[in-house]
Amino acid sequence: MAILKLSEANPILRSLLSDISSQQQWRGEAAIDLAWRDNRQWKKEQIVYLESLGLNPLQINLIAPAMESVTGYEAKHRVDWMISGASEEHEEMAEAVNHKLNDEMRLADANTACSDAYELQAGVGIGWIHVARNPDPLAPGKLLVEDVHRDEIWWDMRGRSIDLRRDCRWLARRKFFDKDSAKGFLGKQFHELIDFTFSDWRTIDISEEGPHVDWFTSLNEYTDPMDMVLDNNSGRPRVAIYEVYYKVVEPRDLIATQDGAVMEFRKDNPIHLDILASGFGILHRKVPIHVCRVAWFVGPHLIWDGPSPEPHNHFPYVPFFGCREDGNNCPVGLIRRMRGPQEEYNRAAMEIQRILRSRRIEKDHDALQGMTDAQAIFEINRTDGVINKKHGRQFEVIREWEKIAVLEGICKRAREEISAASGIYATFQGQTEADQSGIAVESIAELGAQSLGKINANYQHARRCVGDLAFAHVVTDIGERRVMVSIPQEIGQQKKQVTLNDGLNNRVSLLRAQVAMQDIHTSAGYKQHTHMRLTAIIDKIPDDFKGVLLPFWLESSEMPKKEQAIKLINKKLGYEEDEGKREQQEAAQAEEAAQMKQLEIQKFVAEVEDLQAGAKQKNAQAANATAEALKKRIETAQLIRNFKLMEQGITPFPGSSAGSTPAAGGIALNGPRPGRNNGGPQPDQRKALPPGASGAATPTPAGNAPAPSLPGRGMQSLPREASTP
Repeated sequence: MAILKLSEANPILRSLLSDISSQQQWRGEAAIDLAWRDNRQWKKEQIVYLESLGLNPLQINLIAPAMESVTGYEAKHRVDWMISGASEEHEEMAEAVNHKLNDEMRLADANTACSDAYELQAGVGIGWIHVARNPDPLAPGKLLVEDVHRDEIWWDMRGRSIDLRRDCRWLARRKFFDKDSAKGFLGKQFHELIDFTFSDWRTIDISEEGPHVDWFTSLNEYTDPMDMVLDNNSGRPRVAIYEVYYKVVEPRDLIATQDGAVMEFRKDNPIHLDILASGFGILHRKVPIHVCRVAWFVGPHLIWDGPSPEPHNHFPYVPFFGCREDGNNCPVGLIRRMRGPQEEYNRAAMEIQRILRSRRIEKDHDALQGMTDAQAIFEINRTDGVINKKHGRQFEVIREWEKIAVLEGICKRAREEISAASGIYATFQGQTEADQSGIAVESIAELGAQSLGKINANYQHARRCVGDLAFAHVVTDIGERRVMVSIPQEIGQQKKQVTLNDGLNNRVSLLRAQVAMQDIHTSAGYKQHTHMRLTAIIDKIPDDFKGVLLPFWLESSEMPKKEQAIKLINKKLGYEEDEGKREQQEAAQAEEAAQMKQLEIQKFVAEVEDLQAGAKQKNAQAANATAEALKKRIETAQLIRNFKLMEQGITPFPGSSAGSTPAAGGIALNGPRPGRNNGGPQPDQRKALPPGASGAATPTPAGNAPAPSLPGRGMQSLPREASTP
């Protein structure tokens, strides 16, 4: 087992991690904000003081209802993810991958995780979502989409981008594991290191060489408190495991395709090689880009540092930012604004409680007759108490009722200040007044939604980033496999079948698409609101037009078997043929499409055959032209030979060829002659002649052109002249 020293790690990693100690301490204030939301608004010393006065520390929480209304707004206006293709040829493939993505998000319960992150985003200014492959093989989905507590995450606070993708260099997560879980998570090779972390390492003998020396050195160099390594707040043995993602600049080879896509070139990817071979893309070498890496720590011990295993080049953690302070970039939420009015309300309410319960007595020291002060107080607090006082002595019970009206005004003002500070008005929380019109109520609710505009815009962007990371995992899971996807259509229509990776133009790995959010809300609350609006519209329109909206009204309802009801209504109203005719029509359309496809194939085959026939005809014409030219050259050679023989006084044999012309006295010029091998069989001289040199021309097969000959080949193949003996 090789444990790396931090000094042996990437120097960029060591430099980036040095930022942690200089960051602002904002987590304590965030914890106080959530404590106020969770109805823990009095400090311990304040509770002791109030109890000493005989008062019960009451607290009427005004922050929690406001925050619950914000999270309810998110649940009502929730939308699904949508993948849109960058070009028309990718639309169908993008639609299929979009169905796979939303199905995986549903199995991973991503909406619940995003809602939890949104609550913290609005409350304290920061929430986190982790998107990774699910390590549980028995889980219903392949993806893990979970919300992460803010105290587990540290990040490069010098980066100011909303998604930390542009300028964030590192991000770290600390998570405590039980001892047995840590061993199962890391594997057997790290069991000894985990046992050493839980042991009394100060008493270990490090005189001998071994891994304990390096471990002991790492612990001595560790300057942070030990609660960053071990969970000292619990009796369970728990150790901290750190996961650190960071980015370095490295030169990489990139492919830029003609349609605008840019991807990292990999030699082992046949698709990348096909792109370059076909000229569809251009290879750019040694381009400097930010590459994501990951390092793992068990406490202060570095156990791994290498490339990120994620299928994308981003951090697998998505921030949900609300508001951030300008000076130190620390997150801050709506609760921070509401703490002041809430505290003022609590103090006024406690003062009202004190006035209602207190009775102050002003008297002379000898005003009581036959009673002590304690007896007088007891009688005053009774509903039927009697007090005897001496004549002429002062005795008065003061209640301070006039202060209650002032304190009630302070409480009312505090309620209004909470709405003004947070932008969450009473109408936004569902509280309306009787004298307000519907338009006024909608205007105030819209004003509250506008005050949350930046938070909601950041939420939609972060939610899109979550879908972007999940999209990378879905594409990786599909890979190069041929996958059939059934896409649901409108009510009454059959599912659409799309086959992925079915041909070169249907490669998922080459899909150019963008992850966005749909415009139509999918929450149950929004559907109920739409159903109520349609009900009001149907009540006001004439009866002749109600049937047109009736299918849409049923679709927006929660009625069981509404699909069957819509089909029956459409059939009754004549908007749709019966099921049998519709199926026959679809079958006929499918058959017609198959025939059209077959005709296209036949047309394509015919075009190919025509091209081949044209090529064969051109080859045959070229072969005939070559043969005619060669024949003319042979005939010319014969004429020249005969002319030379005639000059020598030799009469050519009528009809003889150049290879069998007899000499004078009947001796053939190519017969047995002195100095030749005349004993063995003589080769056929015609085989040495080109086609057309003998009496009959050798036919050339159609489409097979003869090999081109060198100039003068026909002349050189003739036998040389011999002198007459």
